[in-house]
Amino acid sequence: MIRNTIALDFFEIVVMLTTRQYEVIYREEVSMCRKTWYHVVIIVCCISLIGCAVKRASLKTYVDPSIDPASVQAVAIFPMRNVRLLPDEARELNRGISQAFHTQNPSVTVVGPAESVDLLNDAELADAYSDFLRNYALSGIPNATTLKKIGSALEVDAILQGEVFDIKQIDGSYGGNKGETSLTVRYVILSTKVGDVLWEATSNAKLKTATTIEDAPPLYEAVLVAQEKILSALPTLGE
Repeated sequence: MIRNTIALDFFEIVVMLTTRQYEVIYREEVSMCRKTWYHVVIIVCCISLIGCAVKRASLKTYVDPSIDPASVQAVAIFPMRNVRLLPDEARELNRGISQAFHTQNPSVTVVGPAESVDLLNDAELADAYSDFLRNYALSGIPNATTLKKIGSALEVDAILQGEVFDIKQIDGSYGGNKGETSLTVRYVILSTKVGDVLWEATSNAKLKTATTIEDAPPLYEAVLVAQEKILSALPTLGE
């Protein structure tokens, strides 16, 4: 009997110790699972924060008070200048302005960016137009003679040209500044009949990241924000 009792007590002790050991292991596993889920939640929250937290764009427009909308029946749209974008991104921007202009002015004949460049080259006016844009950017005064030549060659009453300038990009610095991209987009419609500025719109865009560990927002996104602001202010012509 004594041996049986001792054996039974020993068995109970083993069971109790084993049970406690499993309880400790279980608690440790639960604790580890909780910590893992905690880390997962933190990572997911961080990922969700990555991106542009701030997107701002201003808008300034000018319309020639003496403009006669009915005098503009055909417009040539040229590719945007001074923008460091991938070919696909540049095409999307050019397509966006072309479609928006056509939607706003369904009665106006639109010569798209690619065709406008081809016609300009065929007329051997590419160099003259490049010089025109450079001089216009510096002086703000369009060369009426060059514009008339382009209008005659392309058979249009006006041209629409966009450009990007004042580009600034700063990558985020951990514990310091956030990533930031700022730039200015300007579109102008120039008469090829008299050489006047018929319409102009300028948008300053600024994008900031949500955290300090990210690079500066992509240039394309900043240009797109500014362009969308300008598209809302396109003039109505051809009527």
